[in-house]
Amino acid sequence: MTAFKDNRFIKGVFIVLLGSALAIITGEVCVRLFHLTRDTTPFLFYSDPDFGYGYQPDQDTRSMYGIGLRTNRHGLRDKNYKDHPEENTHRILILGDSVTMGYGVAEDRTYPDLLESSLNGSGSQDFEVINGGIEGYNIMNEYHFYKKAGRRLHPDEVWLLFLSNDVKKNPRRLKFVSPEGIATDNPGSRIPLRFRWVLRRSALYVFCVDRLLTLKQIYSKRKNSGKSPEKENSNLDASFNTLRELRGEVEKDGAVLKIAYFPREEECKNSIPRAENIREKLKEFCRIEGIPFMDLAGPFKESMKEGRNLYLPQDKVHPNRVGHSLIAKELRGFV
Repeated sequence: MTAFKDNRFIKGVFIVLLGSALAIITGEVCVRLFHLTRDTTPFLFYSDPDFGYGYQPDQDTRSMYGIGLRTNRHGLRDKNYKDHPEENTHRILILGDSVTMGYGVAEDRTYPDLLESSLNGSGSQDFEVINGGIEGYNIMNEYHFYKKAGRRLHPDEVWLLFLSNDVKKNPRRLKFVSPEGIATDNPGSRIPLRFRWVLRRSALYVFCVDRLLTLKQIYSKRKNSGKSPEKENSNLDASFNTLRELRGEVEKDGAVLKIAYFPREEECKNSIPRAENIREKLKEFCRIEGIPFMDLAGPFKESMKEGRNLYLPQDKVHPNRVGHSLIAKELRGFV
């Protein structure tokens, strides 16, 4: 009788484990198949006291959805470039965040790569367009990155892609980077860091984490709904002062600074007063300071009205391949 009960118990445990495994596998397949969550970029990082952090050089990996990811010897998502451009070569360095880096698209579909290919097929002069985008960067990160590292590439022009969420007083820093380069903003988690690193390869895990983060953001917005505009204006003033300093550093190197504004998807669909205020003030700032400026909000709004999908699935910020192509097309007028 005891043996019979033991067999029933073992069989029950086996059925539960098998059912759980099948549920997890089914969930993983469905999330990946229907792109129900964002992609992940398993880059390794290093900390820097000035510009916060950067990608480790010479990486070669793949994202959760299988997109190839590599960094060159400078820790940028691009091919290797010499420290100095060749004679008769016009070099452009583009500073930005994950939009410029090309989150969610292949390297050869990022707008810096598309722009370089387009420019080199249009005349006698050669062009190099270097992708200086690092995920999570804001204006402060980009300024200090150029000052310490970007200028070593000796560009003729420095372009900066500005988003409304770039308005910060301080550079973003990672709370913790392990000796191997694994970054986290939650070093005190009970889940070991290396295990979390492996879990980031799971679409189902990322889906569940994102749902929890969404709920947390909704609660945070409600809690801070009464935040005064003084802090926003203070952050904006600090960002503009940093842009002035960046222009000074760029001109000191004999180069030219240019700024383009990139809209998030919700800005193209609805009226977002905060984003519109930032965009208009940025436009006026560039006019007063004499900095060449391009507003990509107009072309993106028009293209979306024509029915084009310009952003990644389940993502309200990052452009897809079509979006990157549109950015590259518009930025040709910047050269």
